[in-house]
Amino acid sequence: MLAAKRIVLQVILCCLLTLGLAKDDEKYDPADNFRPSNVTGLGSFYTWVGSYYNATAEVDIEFAYQYLTPSDEVCPELRNFTTTFKYDAILSVLESGTWNSGNNSVIFWLTLLPQTSSSFNVSSLPQDFMYKKNNLSFPIFSDDPTPGGYWRPHNKSFAPKFNFTTTQASSGAYSLNGTVLNNGDSGSASAWKNITMPTCNSTEWTNDYRFFMTTFESYFAEDWDDYKLPEVSMQFDDKTANLTVGGIFYAKPYRQSNMTGQPVGGVPEVVGYVSVRFAGVVDEYHSDALSLNESTPSWERTVGFESNPSNIGYGDSDSSAGKVVSGSILASMVVVAYVAMALF
Repeated sequence: MLAAKRIVLQVILCCLLTLGLAKDDEKYDPADNFRPSNVTGLGSFYTWVGSYYNATAEVDIEFAYQYLTPSDEVCPELRNFTTTFKYDAILSVLESGTWNSGNNSVIFWLTLLPQTSSSFNVSSLPQDFMYKKNNLSFPIFSDDPTPGGYWRPHNKSFAPKFNFTTTQASSGAYSLNGTVLNNGDSGSASAWKNITMPTCNSTEWTNDYRFFMTTFESYFAEDWDDYKLPEVSMQFDDKTANLTVGGIFYAKPYRQSNMTGQPVGGVPEVVGYVSVRFAGVVDEYHSDALSLNESTPSWERTVGFESNPSNIGYGDSDSSAGKVVSGSILASMVVVAYVAMALF
């Protein structure tokens, strides 16, 4: 009987403490995959529960052909073009939200930062950062950060961009693998900024290309035996993450500003291979605690809850959902403890 009373006491105290921890953010809902909104400096980019990994990503580009143009009529600069671009990058591997339908274990996206001399502050990005781009590229994203155009949609569910399988290694690390196939209603699973490639007619065209990774076999690849849908492979644990994406690109150059016609014309149309490699380390400052004890990923919510001194907002009473426990909650805890002591 004594043991049972102690268990009841622990449960009551835990519930009261949880209420106190969440009291600072009245909009916080533990059923959602969003963090408390009162963590100073967190910003919209890091608002989801999950793990964030930093690295330098490498993007390989290789020319294959120019649509409706014989190979010997393509200038050597473009015909032989192959290069590797490098970007500072962030891989976001996140808890699914209440509006994420389907059977995928997580949601994730890779962000390539602008190639500028000064560091880029992603915490300053607006809520619609994937739409406004801000000179960012997103080579792959499993789900839309603002599905249906809503930052925090309610009472709706949205399909993922593609499906993938999740397995767990004996070490505890998770592996995700999938093929990016356009399902006809969820849109593209990638969004690229412009890419620089050679042009064969610099009088009319710039070397600034609109760039796409294809998710279906369009007219420009109908008779190409080497066409393939994008393949995604990712491995991650509580310390590191590795991601590879490989597929086909389609690109069109912009016209020179002094030329007439549409900014991006119908020709030339360039097709080739694109691959992305990312090998990152966890950003403890912005990441929750990933558990490796289950067959699918889950996180202990630490950002905003004063349980990890490495996290942003730790020790800042104005930036935490867990630093200040209200007086009423404390009073209730004292009363419960007093009653329990009397019972014991």
